[in-house]
Amino acid sequence: MAFKTIETQEELDKVIGERLKRERETVEKKYADYETLQEKAGKYDEISSKNYEGQIEKLNEQLEAANEKLAGHDKEVSELTLRATGAEARLLKVQIANENGIPYELADRLTGDSEEDIRKDAEAFSKFVSPQQTPPPLFSGDTTQQAMSQDAQYQELLDGILGQ
Repeated sequence: MAFKTIETQEELDKVIGERLKRERETVEKKYADYETLQEKAGKYDEISSKNYEGQIEKLNEQLEAANEKLAGHDKEVSELTLRATGAEARLLKVQIANENGIPYELADRLTGDSEEDIRKDAEAFSKFVSPQQTPPPLFSGDTTQQAMSQDAQYQELLDGILGQ
């Protein structure tokens, strides 16, 4: 096909009109199912958004449950840590009290934030609480005479009561 020069406005309008017609036909063929695809995309978006919203809601519920469980565990861990720290402190006080000759019952009276402070307190406290070493009674050697003298004293007391 040879090129023909366009000389009038009508010829130009005709050529452009034909070209536009061909382009419209091509576009109509190309996008003939556009409305159907648009409906499908809308339905998909709707289904997807509902599905995602449901998943998000479910995941948020799981997250809340996990957070509550974690808070419970944190509380339990802190309570157990506090108990363990207290038990360690009591054990240390008992050990130091034992080393310094302080009775077990008085071990809780020891004070201090560190082992060194508790030891200093125990040393000072042990001076006031240490058991007094009383010497054993002297042995006279003659226990029968001592027993007889006690019996005689009781007899005398009884005779005095009875008026004899």
